[in-house]
Amino acid sequence: MTFGEKLKIARTEAGLKQAELARQLNTTGNTISNWENNVSKPDLDMLSYICEALHVNASYFLKAKLPEDEVNIKELTMVKKYRNLDPHGKKMVDFILQEEWKRSGMRIIMDDKDF
Repeated sequence: MTFGEKLKIARTEAGLKQAELARQLNTTGNTISNWENNVSKPDLDMLSYICEALHVNASYFLKAKLPEDEVNIKELTMVKKYRNLDPHGKKMVDFILQEEWKRSGMRIIMDDKDF
């Protein structure tokens, strides 16, 4: 996945339009478009501001491929939501996740027991 593709995904996951991100970074929408279309790339200083604006680590952009066990932005958002649930809500999410994994014929093993 290219830098531009990752930037567009992170921007849309953050709920920002190109113009909104440009405003936060004190740049233009055309610059954001060029980055997303791999016409150009930001310098390292700007990358730091991009990461802050989009709430992602620099490794998200710098690694060529996310390892299978690394959490992507959408998954991280779900984890943050899960952490804010009360015990009943967590129990419901755990139940649904377990049932869906069973239905799909897969198993997750955590701490030597089925999840």
